[in-house]
Amino acid sequence: MTQIRFYFYWICLFWIPFVHADFDEDDRAVDLYQITLPASQEEKMLFHDLWCNDESVCYGEGKFDKYVLSEMKNLRLNVNVFNQNGNLTSYQKKQKLYALHRAVYFAKQINVAVGGSLFDLIRRCSAPNSINNSYAQLDFDTVHDMKTMKISFFPVFKNTTTGEAEYMEFTFIRNGDKILPKRDLFSPDILQQKDFFRNYGIRCWS
Repeated sequence: MTQIRFYFYWICLFWIPFVHADFDEDDRAVDLYQITLPASQEEKMLFHDLWCNDESVCYGEGKFDKYVLSEMKNLRLNVNVFNQNGNLTSYQKKQKLYALHRAVYFAKQINVAVGGSLFDLIRRCSAPNSINNSYAQLDFDTVHDMKTMKISFFPVFKNTTTGEAEYMEFTFIRNGDKILPKRDLFSPDILQQKDFFRNYGIRCWS
């Protein structure tokens, strides 16, 4: 059963769309546990010019991705998993890499209740290369006419009792100077519960 879940997990991961997705009702976030994180000037320009098709006259995703990479010059990520997937085109691999770097950019600024940043937690405590499952993509909330960014992480921990893999999802919505956790997942709890691991009966992978 664990092996089946593992394969299903990776199938879902590589199915993640590489295009802009409309804001889904399930992406509604929890205002109570929001994080205040002032948007950089680059973020503001990105959202102001959304969507930008000609970056010679506006600020588009390409320029934002260059900014993100410049902010993480010394960050080393093992992205061989992208190159080893023969089902992905070179364009898709490039888009996944950009989406990953965006997610890491935000993860390093999201502090969790168990201590440290979300990025540190995933790198230190989840299964190897779990951070590579992360992505951040632009969304649009058609209900509230609001430009957002959806930031998702899929760390894999271990069940304290059985030792089997426990697959989790932390998803946040970037809205202006706020980062809000998606309400129907583990996202609010990782922000507020110091006993998160004990409460969910999980432990670090190794």
